[in-house]
Amino acid sequence: MNYCVGTVQFGMNYGIQNNGKPDLESVFSIIDEAIFNGVSCFDTAMAYGNAEQILGQYIKKRNIKNDYIKIITKDKSQFSIQILIDNIKKSIEKLHINKLYGFLFHDSTVVYSKDSMELLNKIKANNYAEKVGVSVYLPDEALKALDYDIDIIQVPYNLFDSRLDKVNFFQKAKEKNIEIYARSSLLQGLALMDYDNLPSNVLFAKEYLMKFDELCKKYNIDKLNATVNYVSANEYIDYIVFGIDNINQLREYMLVKNKTLPKEFVNDIKKSFNDVPEKLVNPTLWK
Repeated sequence: MNYCVGTVQFGMNYGIQNNGKPDLESVFSIIDEAIFNGVSCFDTAMAYGNAEQILGQYIKKRNIKNDYIKIITKDKSQFSIQILIDNIKKSIEKLHINKLYGFLFHDSTVVYSKDSMELLNKIKANNYAEKVGVSVYLPDEALKALDYDIDIIQVPYNLFDSRLDKVNFFQKAKEKNIEIYARSSLLQGLALMDYDNLPSNVLFAKEYLMKFDELCKKYNIDKLNATVNYVSANEYIDYIVFGIDNINQLREYMLVKNKTLPKEFVNDIKKSFNDVPEKLVNPTLWK
């Protein structure tokens, strides 16, 4: 299982825990350590504040070669090929690279528009990105995306969320040789929060966090290890995308990388969270 560093926290305040946007020096230290530990994939987006620009400053200052790291960016402008190309050119310029590894549509509803999805072929044909695809939120969107000729799909997936397993999405995507990037392994940080001190808008999650805590104690498994490696246990997933805002978080991720969870624990997790409300696994409903 490979890691992909999400850069949203580099460019804006994000997540339910929201420790604050790190300064430029801290971001550079995080990226230095990530690359030192063999992490060469970075996920960003035009909507992530100035994350692209910061990542580009790093690439320029460290004189990183285009083929040394993989940069994936995302954009919502899918109705005009010229606007789309102009935006991608701006991203490439900000990032100080010659070509994107991946370009994804950031609006998941685009999967219902054949004309919009076909714009991805033009992006690839014009050599702006090596691979193209879409970032989705819901199982129906993920399945619909498979109707198109895409190379990458980014999906939410975590130990509370079995929606994609139930529709056999992962196997179907792999049959089409699509790279699968799983985000939200920590459910925006909710999975690791103290269930006795939850914000009012997610108090409904307390019973599920208590059960998760109970299982971790039963098997003597660290919660970060449990959340990350539950995802990595899925053989179809290529990359885990995780956001960080300080170097200690990165080090914690590196410590649990590719650890194997007991099968009994994984089975208990699946049984315990097989039927949870959508509100738990869809952060857009927390507002």
